[in-house]
Amino acid sequence: MTAMHEKENGPPLIRFGPFTLDGRSGELRNGPTRLKVPDQSIAVLQALLERPGELVTREELRDRLWGPDTFVDFEAGLNAAVRRLREALNDSADTPRYVETLPRRGYRFVARVEGTLTGTAPAPSESAPVEAQVWAFNETVGAGRVRVRHVVLATLALAVIGAALWGGLRRNDAAPAAARPLPITSFPGLELDPAISPAGNFVAFAWEGEGGDNFDIYVRSIDGGSQLRLTDDAAADHEPAWSPDGQRIAFVRVLNGRRVIFSKPALGGPEQRLFEAGPETGGWSFGHWTYGLSWMPDGKHLVFGDRSGSGPTSAIYLYSFEDGQRRRLTRPPTNLSDIRPVVSPDGHYLAFVRMNPYARGGNVFVQKLEQLQVLGEPTQLTFGRSVLALDWTQDSRSVIHDAHPTVEPGLWRIAVAGGTPELVLSNIRAGRPSVARSGVGMVYQNSLIAANIWELPTPSSPNRQPSGDATFRVIASTSGDTDMRFSPDGTRIVFVSFRSGQTELWVSKRDGSEQTQLTKFKCERLGSPSWSTDGKSIAFDAIVTGGWNVYTVPADGGPVKPLTSDAFNNIRPSWSLDDRWIYFGSDRTGVWQIWKISSAGGTPVRVTDGGGMEPIVSRDGRHIFYAKQVPTEGIWRVPAEGGEEIKIVERGRELSFDVADTGIFIMDTSAKPQATIEMFNFASRQLVPVAWLPAGVRLSISPYLAVTPDGRSMLYIRYDLCMSDIEMLPGFR
Repeated sequence: MTAMHEKENGPPLIRFGPFTLDGRSGELRNGPTRLKVPDQSIAVLQALLERPGELVTREELRDRLWGPDTFVDFEAGLNAAVRRLREALNDSADTPRYVETLPRRGYRFVARVEGTLTGTAPAPSESAPVEAQVWAFNETVGAGRVRVRHVVLATLALAVIGAALWGGLRRNDAAPAAARPLPITSFPGLELDPAISPAGNFVAFAWEGEGGDNFDIYVRSIDGGSQLRLTDDAAADHEPAWSPDGQRIAFVRVLNGRRVIFSKPALGGPEQRLFEAGPETGGWSFGHWTYGLSWMPDGKHLVFGDRSGSGPTSAIYLYSFEDGQRRRLTRPPTNLSDIRPVVSPDGHYLAFVRMNPYARGGNVFVQKLEQLQVLGEPTQLTFGRSVLALDWTQDSRSVIHDAHPTVEPGLWRIAVAGGTPELVLSNIRAGRPSVARSGVGMVYQNSLIAANIWELPTPSSPNRQPSGDATFRVIASTSGDTDMRFSPDGTRIVFVSFRSGQTELWVSKRDGSEQTQLTKFKCERLGSPSWSTDGKSIAFDAIVTGGWNVYTVPADGGPVKPLTSDAFNNIRPSWSLDDRWIYFGSDRTGVWQIWKISSAGGTPVRVTDGGGMEPIVSRDGRHIFYAKQVPTEGIWRVPAEGGEEIKIVERGRELSFDVADTGIFIMDTSAKPQATIEMFNFASRQLVPVAWLPAGVRLSISPYLAVTPDGRSMLYIRYDLCMSDIEMLPGFR
């Protein structure tokens, strides 16, 4: 008898992650939502769930689905059934959370299975934490969002809340041994900033919702049995942080571009606005670095990263709940920032990331603390791994940290006493670890984000596709492709890709074909390529050690030549019309200005006095158009040899504009309902819309707009792959 008829005799209820399979009816649900899944895919799932963790061969599945005497193209049919099952589970063959492929052999179910359930909650045992007994919710999905309401709590439970509600947050000495990672969430889109509760029963995180329209804070039980939407403000909320007793959650709300810190009861209740910090980073939702927020072990203070002045650098600060005062704790060197502070469970150390604010990550430092005061200078623990976030182990002896996925993906452990970092999780894009103080495990976000290069011809352009599509993909990979520029004759494209395991320059033909790696620089990060006017050389910026510097390389390949080699940040090069000069932005005076340097090398010459960050030389070579540092809006103009600095366009910002023969093209990614391309026409002096992107596409915070010299077509960055789920490593201490 095949599985198509056996499911009536199956177990009544099996749960894994947020999913529940009814073995009798064959119904698969995500929370309360019934999923439409083909019968053959359900049969595959049931076969795998009968033997979780074991290989189920393709032949066994063939017999299960069609029987041994049925002659069909079972290879194609089985592949289709597994593919549709993965689509229903939001799973991936490359990074499986549920169904793992064993090539040419079969499949294996790799997630934790709770076994046969009766559909009713088990009675709380004497040893079960009260936290787990009282937190009970019903999950309903509507209007594109997860809505949650409390179930009725028994009168007896209410009576004991005051005495024992948080008793379950005490240390659990019987933590399970470390095991394979388990999925906690698998929702559409991005789930970010996981924070595990002190007892390890729940995880708080930010989720953009099914519609992908706004980030709110959610709290979910580790076993997936309950979930609470904690915030529902129109502004974005992220970076949740549990208080040491588990009663409250602090978080960041982004209001008018600034970070405002709130606190709220973990079970829901009125919010408390604590204080306003500096501007938020533009890339916090795309895996870039964030300032960080966490509690002191005494529960009376918060530590957080924040701007330390008018510039982009930041330091670590202490906030007191008792008097509302803030006090600075760290003082990084000039041009460096301190972010992501976390105090050890014993309160003796402050760990944080120190980095160049224009880099992808930094290094772990540890600062000795005594009675809320820093002692001596911090100690550097890691070197060159581009760390974005960290947390402490339960015993306060080690720090767990991530690494930027383009540098060295995975999670690492480094002892406070120093030594060689130990790899904890490898070959996954794990980030933002959070370790339970009870020792029951660690959660982290597993992200898969890839930016690709798309083309958008103007409505009258001859480059429009025969299909009539308004926009189409030109260059793509699963590793991410960015920072592209057309060659002066329009026949080639230079771009940055991570596909070799490092950020390197690549060159392709105009249509994206014949992609060739140009550099093997093996630096921390490179970008901003710019063609010389004669098309023979390419300038770019890169971080090798310390700050960004400007380099050149022959367009057909060859040795890389440094033009600047100092400790400042020198970025976004642009060639003069005669190729004698290269203009760039630099913070060498403490304020970003436009500078130029001979393409043969030499001493930089300052061009602007009123600020400037991203220069682009006009097509006739007479002027430099430039943007200033975010959040300043507008495009300025200065003569190529220096002189009067004039703001000529009110809109526009760095990495969102380019210059063509007839005008300045500006991409407005915030325009609703769809992103808009506008052109400032040099002849009419008017800013007019010229093209629109399809509504709903996910754009990069830095679209790297690149326009052909004639203004007929343009390239931009778009995220075709953008997902992040929360996972747990049980038993990790």
